[in-house]
Amino acid sequence: MRKFILFALLLHCTSLFAQPYIEIVGLQYGDFGISSLYKGKNEWQVKNDWLSTAINLPLKVGKRDYLLLSPGYDQKRFHDDVSEFDILSLSTVQSPVFYDETFHSAVLPITYIHTLNDTSKQIIACYLYHQNWSSIVNPGWTTDQHGGAFIYSNNISPKFTWKAGLYYNREFYGDYIMPLLGFEWTPNEKLFLWGLLPNNATLDFTNGGPFHIGINYRGVEDSYSEGFNDYFHLTEGEFEFFGSYYLPHTPLAISVEAGQTVAREYEYNIRTYNGDVTTKTRPAESLFFRAGIALRVVTDKRFRTRL
Repeated sequence: MRKFILFALLLHCTSLFAQPYIEIVGLQYGDFGISSLYKGKNEWQVKNDWLSTAINLPLKVGKRDYLLLSPGYDQKRFHDDVSEFDILSLSTVQSPVFYDETFHSAVLPITYIHTLNDTSKQIIACYLYHQNWSSIVNPGWTTDQHGGAFIYSNNISPKFTWKAGLYYNREFYGDYIMPLLGFEWTPNEKLFLWGLLPNNATLDFTNGGPFHIGINYRGVEDSYSEGFNDYFHLTEGEFEFFGSYYLPHTPLAISVEAGQTVAREYEYNIRTYNGDVTTKTRPAESLFFRAGIALRVVTDKRFRTRL
């Protein structure tokens, strides 16, 4: 069953993880504040609260075949209220709220994983169904998205695996197509590296015990319906440091993350009588913090979580 799971978060943000464990159930909460880094002119001072949960259900359907069902839910709240300290009253004053919007995403990826006769090679095919909506509209036929991915994986040595494929999703702004190039590299028993470029890469280090630390990059590309032909589209990169603690003698893992966004851009499209009006903004980059708990099953014995 080694590495029968190659999709742990399964393209929720056009990402695919070849990680050495599967999260049967996971829950994460994040807070994105306003950073003093990368400030430029005319940046929108917006905050972002984030909540995500996902379930991964692997089913063996053949001698070398698995089916993976991964329902999940993701919520992002954006608001530009900023608290300021009033020196005269020696208290914190809340400035007026000019923008407060919540975006939701319900996703059902269905993944088929086939190991070839040469067991070092695998083929992964994924169908991805999204419902992405805002508080302006209710889920329905105007808020759904369809997409998928095809991946070929080749384990060329006990320490290195490469992957290549193609990802497609019908975003609200049009067709989104992305070639994929992935890897898994385990130079020694303490260090794991995996990723699927250009949208994620992870370095995980441990001394063999329950504590793991590392660096992660994640690319975000999401769009949400706000009505017929109206949408919100966000793009950003996230660099983060993370720490994970695997509770001894249990499958539970607790994780914390802290990082910085880069290259943020938001796009709004509204249909009017005079045609579509598209507005692009560049929000201030954010420092962010995330914390989560997950039920993890390690699928690669080299990934050690106890001494």
